[in-house]
Amino acid sequence: MLPLITLDMLRKLKACAPALAAFEKKFGQSTTPKMLVEELQKMSPRCGWDVWLIRQDPELADTMLASGVNIHAMEDFALRTESLYGNTVLMKIYLEYGADVHARDNEAIQNAVALGRTRAVDLLETHGADVRVGNDSLVRIAEKNGRTEIVEILRRREKRTREVPREFFSEIVPPEEYLFA
Repeated sequence: MLPLITLDMLRKLKACAPALAAFEKKFGQSTTPKMLVEELQKMSPRCGWDVWLIRQDPELADTMLASGVNIHAMEDFALRTESLYGNTVLMKIYLEYGADVHARDNEAIQNAVALGRTRAVDLLETHGADVRVGNDSLVRIAEKNGRTEIVEILRRREKRTREVPREFFSEIVPPEEYLFA
């Protein structure tokens, strides 16, 4: 975890000029992650600085999320966006902080399947992403695009969702035993 967020760090991450100026005006050369998060929370949620910060670097993401950045900002935008790039390092961090794999109708796994991001598909599937989209199956989409590894991952999920665990079934009790117990 980073003890401080510095102006130099933001410059290296190529933060835009207005963000750098606002940071310097408010905090000078550095601030604690907690103070930065508190200030970001006062801003409009549509501003997106918090989401931008958690998408730059794994250590920065972990620090900012531990300091209170909302992982669900802009409908889990960070997870949905990193699924486009297949950035599983950041995606794992987001999922550890409770990112929703189902956000925006399972958009993250749809992105990963469409772009052939095999490791991202595997990660999202492991965390329970839905492999069915509307009336179509992501398996069919992956097959159509020749993504055999992704097809195997998605079939694994489809198989698990079709299987009913044995513990789901209990001893069948005739209705009269419920009524006269």
